[in-house]
Amino acid sequence: MNVSRLLEFIAEIMKFEAEQNVQKKLNSLNEAVNQVAGNPGDANQQNEVATRFANLRSALDAIARKLTPAQMQFLEEINADWAFAPKMADEIAESMRENAMVPVKVRDLTTEYVNKRNKILNELRESQKNLLALGFKASALEPGESELGFLIPRDLFQNNLGGLAKQFVAIDRVVRTFAEALDEDTEVIVDEISTTDPLVFVYAGYRVVKAVGGAIEFFLDKWEQVERIRKLRAETESLSLGDDFAAKYDEVIKQTVANAVKEQVDKLVADGQIGRANELRTGLTMSMEWLMTHVEHGMRVEVRYLEPPKIEQPPSESDGELIPQEQEQQDFAELGRIQHALQYQRLGVERPLLQLSGPPPEPEATTAPAKEAKRPRRPRSSRAKKGD
Repeated sequence: MNVSRLLEFIAEIMKFEAEQNVQKKLNSLNEAVNQVAGNPGDANQQNEVATRFANLRSALDAIARKLTPAQMQFLEEINADWAFAPKMADEIAESMRENAMVPVKVRDLTTEYVNKRNKILNELRESQKNLLALGFKASALEPGESELGFLIPRDLFQNNLGGLAKQFVAIDRVVRTFAEALDEDTEVIVDEISTTDPLVFVYAGYRVVKAVGGAIEFFLDKWEQVERIRKLRAETESLSLGDDFAAKYDEVIKQTVANAVKEQVDKLVADGQIGRANELRTGLTMSMEWLMTHVEHGMRVEVRYLEPPKIEQPPSESDGELIPQEQEQQDFAELGRIQHALQYQRLGVERPLLQLSGPPPEPEATTAPAKEAKRPRRPRSSRAKKGD
């Protein structure tokens, strides 16, 4: 993770904190629990505890709905995920149930949470303050922009520079193939690159980002079916029924993935807004296969976007169709749903089942989008930030 992205995460998390006032509500609950600990028989104070706990729970639920999977992963890496998750409220509720007759134990727990959480917030604020003082700036999109982030685990290129270059070429071809199928501008612009496990963000039109993210979400949904087949395969192996039984399960898994790929390609081709998609079936199929096999082998794809300004305009009345601004707003709302749906823990931790597939062929170059779905983007050099 680079410094700009770190600052972006901290800024977003602190914004959510300010909106929900979690620490203030936790302090308020702690004060009420302390009153009950001093006077356990006071029914009014007990009701106050219940009310303040409900407020805390509601605030944590609201933050959990806003945090993206990438932001939650960042919080997990710094051991702070519990401070912004409903799990904290669950543990307080459990303590209340177990210690109904000993409220001092509940008070000790809430006091501990107050202190630990306050420490985390102070560390985040100090980190933000110090990095900004050094001249770093948070990475930020402009209204109406959208990006795809590809996290490439080192196992996919074995620390080989040529292997990493091949991954970049494949990403370029996949995104451009989707863009061409959607009659979008096929230029893939690099926004940010981070190291350790390389993470590259590329700008693409929001319809392209929605299509790629939607395809991966569909794959993750289908993978739950694959996991059930995997378990049946393991049970078959334990019964020593022979290789033929295991081979049949492998064939079912391959067919399940192939059907998922075909379904997504058919969906993309059937979209009435698509231009040359029928001519791109091979490229789209190879792109879907590349995405699915690489995601199963550890690649992670992230969706980033910033909604365009809302345009107050009466709804369209012609044939019940949406005007472009209305459609755009719906598409960006769908991007938000997809962003939160890309939960890769559903893949499990077992060894990969799928064999890595090659990238699609080089798509034909296009010079301009057929629709007004994509905004022109300023070159990266004109919006550079220290710390990239």
